[in-house]
Amino acid sequence: MIADDRFVQRLFAPDERITLPEAEFTVESPRTLRALVRRGTRIIAGNYELAQLLGGREGAGGGERQNVALLRSIRTRPALWPPFAIYYAVSSVTRLRARRLLASGTRINWNQDTTTRTG
Repeated sequence: MIADDRFVQRLFAPDERITLPEAEFTVESPRTLRALVRRGTRIIAGNYELAQLLGGREGAGGGERQNVALLRSIRTRPALWPPFAIYYAVSSVTRLRARRLLASGTRINWNQDTTTRTG
């Protein structure tokens, strides 16, 4: 199970979860397009896998619905259209790769984004 954190989160109702006010963390975006696509593929495949495990009760992220909502929100802001086109292309590629990965029966491997690691 790749989406183990999401699986555990779903074991508790929203009112059973808390976020400590003093807790902080930083999530860095991958620094290359290849790393971004690999990470996105893993996340989406994990979400699809979780949806299958839960018998469809868990959505796989609603990516296409989110893209439509985002497009509606930027329709009157032409300066955002080119960045949205890039975002949409990357989002579509990651969803397609995730579906193909699951359809192939290949085990979803945990991959680490080394572009954000410092040593």
